[in-house]
Amino acid sequence: MLLSPGREKVVCDQLSAPESEVLSNIERLTSKKHYQKVQREGKFFRSNLCGIRILDNGLSISRRGYVVSKKVGSAVLRNRVKRRFREIIRQLDIKPGWDIVLIAYPAAGVARFDALRAVVMQILEKAGVIADDKRYCSSAN
Repeated sequence: MLLSPGREKVVCDQLSAPESEVLSNIERLTSKKHYQKVQREGKFFRSNLCGIRILDNGLSISRRGYVVSKKVGSAVLRNRVKRRFREIIRQLDIKPGWDIVLIAYPAAGVARFDALRAVVMQILEKAGVIADDKRYCSSAN
């Protein structure tokens, strides 16, 4: 990489998330067949900003997936919505044993974070996948 005279390449370690907060591959829905199974067999809950499909997976962990179509907006908006979904789920204490797919609607692209979080929390509480003992993980504070 060529740099102008007097400029140095700066490496910033602060941009990477701590390893404990990174979603591992086993906590993700990674294949098309997993998404299709949740689509076919899962329960569906919806609001004006997003839909959530859940399915009991019989495992000791919960897995998550995100669907944000081009109807939501540009790539910047779609990525923002996915980041917001990931952060909301990270802050919640989800019971183990569920496959959860969050589906963004076009209104999610322009919604504020607080509104999106409130809707997702309301749906997940209605679905019964949030642990009863506490609403947020201790790492959320």
